[in-house]
Parts: sequence; C-alpha cells; structure tokens
Amino acid sequence: MVRNSARIVVAVAVLALGSANVLGACGPTIPVRDRNWQQDVAYLAQELPRAHVDGLTKVSRAAWMAAAGRLEQQVPQLTNGQVIVAWPGWSPCCATTRPS
Repeated sequence: MVRNSARIVVAVAVLALGSANVLGACGPTIPVRDRNWQQDVAYLAQELPRAHVDGLTKVSRAAWMAAAGRLEQQVPQLTNGQVIVAWPGWSPCCATTRPS
C-alpha cells in the first residue's frame, strides 16, 4: 500500500511539472492589470459611439477604432493615469477637441 502511494505521489508530481512546462510554452502571460485595461479600452471603443448622444461626430469610426487599437497596444508601457489621459478624443491622437 505504501509503495502504491509513493507511485501516485511521483505520478502527480510528474504530471504537475509537465503541465507547468506546457503552460509556460504557450508564450508570455499578460499581466492582469494590462489585460483588464485592454478589455476596458476595447469595450469602450465599441460602446461609447453607440451610447453617446452625439456618437462619433468629430472623428471617423475608422480613426476612432485605430486610436483605440493603438492605445490597447500601448497599455503595458503606460501608467493607469496615462491610459486614462491617452483615451481617444481626450488627446491629440484623434482629430477631436479636448473636453473643457
């Protein structure tokens, strides 16, 4: 019985190590903070034009989505405050005016 228990422990350890190697081979993981910001940017890029009373009146949809895509890619290099300030329409990345 002790012998079988030892085999089970070894088998579980081998499986766990193998799983860790397989998961690690999938590529680098995105930090939760970055993934959350990227999801927020993607969601807002889709929903703000639809929900805002004026929609996209000062920028084309293509320019809006391109700016949001650039912001999504830049998230890992930006602080939280920089992500907020860099939002399309709040900065010179789009041809819109800043809120007063």
